[in-house]
Amino acid sequence: MSKISLANTTSCYYEDLAFEIIKQALADLQRSKKIITNMDSKIRSLEEQLIAAIEVEKEESLHTSLKRARLIRRNAVELKNEVARFFRGSWFESLAILAGINHETIRNRLKKED
Repeated sequence: MSKISLANTTSCYYEDLAFEIIKQALADLQRSKKIITNMDSKIRSLEEQLIAAIEVEKEESLHTSLKRARLIRRNAVELKNEVARFFRGSWFESLAILAGINHETIRNRLKKED
């Protein structure tokens, strides 16, 4: 294989990798938003059940579930914030240019969704 064809193949791999990184970041953002919404509902429900709980064992179980739901939500918020920083950064711009994606279009769309 000649150096020219190898260079072209390598370049294509880097473009594909850049595209896949951006694609994964978008998927992580959507997943984190969904988890936050689900956990908000679950936390509200658990808090309501905790107020109505009569049995001590049930109350302890609800406290444990509530702590876990809050932890899951907190982790999802951290992921969302991390991905948001990625999309505001220069690394995203560089990857978008390499992948042939207009980074401003993605940023504007994400601002509208927030």
